[in-house]
Amino acid sequence: MPKADRKMVVLGINHALQDAEKSEQSRKTDDPTYEVLVEKLVTYFSLDCIFEEAAGLGPTTASKLQRPGLGYLDVDPPGNERHQYGIPRGLDFERFTIYDSNDLRMPKPEPYATQKKVATELGRERVWIEKINSANFTNGLLICGAAHTFSLALRLDVSGFSVDVIIYPE
Repeated sequence: MPKADRKMVVLGINHALQDAEKSEQSRKTDDPTYEVLVEKLVTYFSLDCIFEEAAGLGPTTASKLQRPGLGYLDVDPPGNERHQYGIPRGLDFERFTIYDSNDLRMPKPEPYATQKKVATELGRERVWIEKINSANFTNGLLICGAAHTFSLALRLDVSGFSVDVIIYPE
């Protein structure tokens, strides 16, 4: 099937919404609206496959959707397997705390900013696109962290997909 005949919806989210079973409890958000959104997208776009950045931490909310003809694939290799795909190791330190521990203005929980290694993130996205390109489907949904949304949309567009982007929540 020519790629021009394939469509991909890229859904950019906060990973906590995925409710991945093997994630730390502090990294999960119980949001029933997210599940309703994924179900609605499956119906609205006549999706036949869900791809997800889940890094082997599932099952996730999306992977539990059971419908005849709806496939699922976690496209993100777990951290300990990434080197097998030529993905460079990430950073040892990824979080920047914003407040000093003695700062009386510090909210609870403490906010932080995240630093990422560009080569690692681009390597992961390369693997995801390779897996998607080799999959047999017509209309797909790619669930990923919001930071990947537009770079993946561009990669998919260059690969010949028709692409829509949805950010939740915005």
